[in-house]
Amino acid sequence: MKKILVSGATGLLGYELVQRLSSNHQVYKLVKTLDTTLGENQIVHNFLGEFDEKILPVKMDYIFHLAQFRDFKNFPEKSSEIFCVNTLSTLSLINYGLRSGVKKFVYTSTGGLYKGLSFPISESDSIKKPQELDFYCASKLSSELLISSYSKFMDVQILRPFFIFGPRQSDQMLIPRIIKSIRNKDSIHLAGKHGININPIYVKDAVSILIRLLEVPGSNLFNIAGNEIISISKLAFLVSEIIGEEPNFIHQLSQMDLVGDNKLVRNVLGDISWTQLNTSIMETIRLKV
Repeated sequence: MKKILVSGATGLLGYELVQRLSSNHQVYKLVKTLDTTLGENQIVHNFLGEFDEKILPVKMDYIFHLAQFRDFKNFPEKSSEIFCVNTLSTLSLINYGLRSGVKKFVYTSTGGLYKGLSFPISESDSIKKPQELDFYCASKLSSELLISSYSKFMDVQILRPFFIFGPRQSDQMLIPRIIKSIRNKDSIHLAGKHGININPIYVKDAVSILIRLLEVPGSNLFNIAGNEIISISKLAFLVSEIIGEEPNFIHQLSQMDLVGDNKLVRNVLGDISWTQLNTSIMETIRLKV
């Protein structure tokens, strides 16, 4: 039984990951506040404060660093907080990992680092120039660059998710925002006639991939993206059919698509069981808290 530390354990991805890992491993949950549904081994720490390594176990096998500052869109007012939680915390945790014997450090970055393209974006495609990055993406890229230097000491696995979604997700994220807009009869902004194409991934599918990637040796960079491509307008109509309300659109200037190429993950893992998009959207709406 391995010892695994998960930061951001109350978040969308972290919560599902903890539930799945706990049956076979000793999972330590790094949380900002206690959550009674997470059970034992919760470690309370606020990354906005000074990092105290003494609160963590002396030995650890794996670290999943999933925590991020929730109010990341509030820039520049929250720039210090975004940097502390998205970047400084990464350095603190990987240094702890170095001293505690961690074999693999897994970090969730963002697919938002890539330039939009008219075809699926692979891990080898160009990312945005520094002046094109917003502060959130810059904080994620900073962490990627910092932890890559540690690959001589442990496996460093960097993941770039594309539109992970699920029932526990904040309303400021894309799919919950679309759901909320349709329920409230608010307008949905579309780039061009149909909106950009994306391939969102259901949180349960993302967690299944993360767990399997834990066994993949070496330091790697992987896109974490769904297996169905859909435009924002078609996604909105899919939601509207489930809710029973018509979507309202406002059309803006066209933008490039943001579809993540998941070929590398599929080649490494082999067969992946994907949840159909209409099923996962229906479950998200049904279980939305």
